[in-house]
Parts: sequence; structure tokens; C-alpha cells
Amino acid sequence: MASLETVNPHSSSFVPKVYEAPEGASPKEQSLAKWKSAVGCPIYEDAKPRLTFEFNYHDFVLADVRLMRLQDSEDGVRLELFYDGEIADVGTDLVGFVNAIQASVSKGLQERKMQRFRHMLERKNAGHVEEWQKYMKETNEKGDVEIKLDIDLNGATSAEDDNSPFREAGCVLSFVAVSVTASPGTADLLGEICFPEYFLDKDCSERKAFMDKQDEATFPRWLYLFLIPIAICFVAVVFAWSRIAQVLYDKYFIANGDLPDMGTSSAALNFTTEL
Repeated sequence: MASLETVNPHSSSFVPKVYEAPEGASPKEQSLAKWKSAVGCPIYEDAKPRLTFEFNYHDFVLADVRLMRLQDSEDGVRLELFYDGEIADVGTDLVGFVNAIQASVSKGLQERKMQRFRHMLERKNAGHVEEWQKYMKETNEKGDVEIKLDIDLNGATSAEDDNSPFREAGCVLSFVAVSVTASPGTADLLGEICFPEYFLDKDCSERKAFMDKQDEATFPRWLYLFLIPIAICFVAVVFAWSRIAQVLYDKYFIANGDLPDMGTSSAALNFTTEL
């Protein structure tokens, strides 16, 4: 569960290359432009627990989501989901594993829609009625997003088959990569969870609140552990130099009798005072 324990940096100070779909582009082209902008960026850490599921006595934690190079779907967006684990963790029930993934993603996306609704309702109660009306108008025009995520087994009977949608990825850490085809609306919702700074509208209040939160985010607590060895090294260096200074003082001043004569100094001081 290494992915669940790591914190990925998300900061508004980083300006990525942004791909913009041309005017009049299809929903798929618009979604692909956003996913291309997020290529190479770490997913938001809050997305990991929201899209984690348990199957075959193993916790599959979402570690990454990537846009596949080959977009061979007519109207869908081809993505690859990376989960902590190995191919052996999938087991033999491939249909059950696919159903578990779809249920996990569906639940996470439904929560995302409710999160969006609650945010806009709070904005309405705070006096931003125009923003609420705009949200309701867009919702009525587009309709509710139907969550559609397809995983084609291609007749595979084992997760290790060449035609299987699963593969093992990673070097030091192992991941189970799953090829999926999502509808543009589903892909956008997934992007709002994993890469909110790229998928939320630039002018929307939710994105501004998210970016402000990231700018104010404190360092991960595990970074403070590095202060312990730094403090120990500092104390050790100060102690070492103090010992060196003591040895040099003893050698060149005390051992050679170069200490100043306090009696002579006092007499000289008295003589000067009498003048």
C-alpha cells in the first residue's frame, strides 16, 4: 500500500503545457485535451482512498491514471489504471475483478457528483445565486453524466494472457495496470478526482478553493523526521570543534606557559591610573 502512504505535490506554482481542444470539438476531443495536459503529473492524494477497493484478500490502491497512446475507441477515452499489487493478486476470477473495479470507480464518481452539488449549494447559501443558476442551467442542458467504464477481457481466461487487459508494471514497486475505455463524461469526472487542477474550469470557485488549499498545504509530517539527524549532526559538530579548541588552547597557551601575568598587568593598570 505504498501509494496510499505517499503524498503527491500539487501546486499552482507549476505551470504545465496545456492542450486546448479546438472550438466545436467533440466531447471526446475535449476530454483528450485535458488528459494530455495532465500527462506525467501525479494524481491527487485524496483520489487514492476514494478509488481503493478490496478483492481476493488484497487492497488495490489506485496509484496512477494514464492516458493510453493508442486511442482506438470511436467515442471513448482509453485510459490505464494503476493499482498497487501484482498480477498474482488478481487471482482467477477475472469477471469478479472487473466488476470490483467498475463498482469502485462508479462509487467514487457518484461521490464526486455529490461533492460538486454540495459545493454549489454552499455557494448559493453564501449569496452567490448567479453561480448556482449557471450550474443548474449547465446541468439541465447536459443532463446527468452516465458513468460508463468498459473493461474488455478479449476472451482472456488468465490475467497473464497476452490478450488480457491487465499487465504488471513497475520496477522497484509492482503495479497492476488495467486498460479501460471510459465515456468522455466518465473520463472527465475521473479527471476531476485525480487531477482537479486540470479538469476543473479555471474560473470556477471550486478550483480556486482547491488551489488555495494546495498553496497553504503544510509539509508532510514525515519530512520533520529529517530534522532529528540534522540536529544530532549539528550538536556533534559543535562538540567536536569545542574539543579541538580546548586541545589547541591547552597545547599552545597552558603547556608553553604563555598565560599573561596577572600581577604585572595589575601593576601596569595601577600605574596608568595614578598618572
